[in-house]
Amino acid sequence: MANDSIIDYRVEQIFVPKIDFAIEHSNPSKKTWLDIGCGVGEALSVVKSRGFEVLGLEPNMMEAEYASKRFGIEVRQDYISKDTVTRYRGQYGVISMFSVLEHVPDPNQILSDVSAIQEKGDALIIEVPHFPSISTISQMTFPNHINRMMHPPLHLFLFSLRALEGMLDRHGYKINAAWLFGQDFYEMISTLGLFAPALNQSKLLEALSPMISDLQAVIDNHDLSDEVLLVAERV
Repeated sequence: MANDSIIDYRVEQIFVPKIDFAIEHSNPSKKTWLDIGCGVGEALSVVKSRGFEVLGLEPNMMEAEYASKRFGIEVRQDYISKDTVTRYRGQYGVISMFSVLEHVPDPNQILSDVSAIQEKGDALIIEVPHFPSISTISQMTFPNHINRMMHPPLHLFLFSLRALEGMLDRHGYKINAAWLFGQDFYEMISTLGLFAPALNQSKLLEALSPMISDLQAVIDNHDLSDEVLLVAERV
């Protein structure tokens, strides 16, 4: 993602809506934001433009350096753990983890550590793969063609809303808002095209292509999307 030719597009099309949703549904007392696993800095670039003081944590040196140089944000090559929580405790009104929890061996442990950092009223923003979804059903149906959500060892976990609610409650959070979205319809059609190559050049696909966003909206409205963005509050 450290690519100048696409970074501005990703910021505007992907991260501006996510950050604005997070801000709309949270009311932190401190305008300070910590992004754990900040990657190349797309999220924090938007957060910074919204008037927050920001800090990113990113163990990947190349991504951390790109985020710092491209967006002028401070990025540390650090992790949140029992040994590091004292460095960050009480400082951040918002903590975010975009596409992080699905990659760690113990999501409950990192939620416990984050909870130890935050105070009552602080906000926690989480984006994770959602289950069940049309994408996961598609991949379970054709397990030899898994390419995104159910993708071990890259994704160790998928999360239902009920599981997320229970995990967050366990660590002292309540959910303020949830936004479900994804690429389910596109993925389903792409997978079917592997088994029926004629579909890729068919009039059916030609007719469906302009409607992909509308068809995805139907999936989203029925909570069957493959991604969920949560805004939670420390209680």
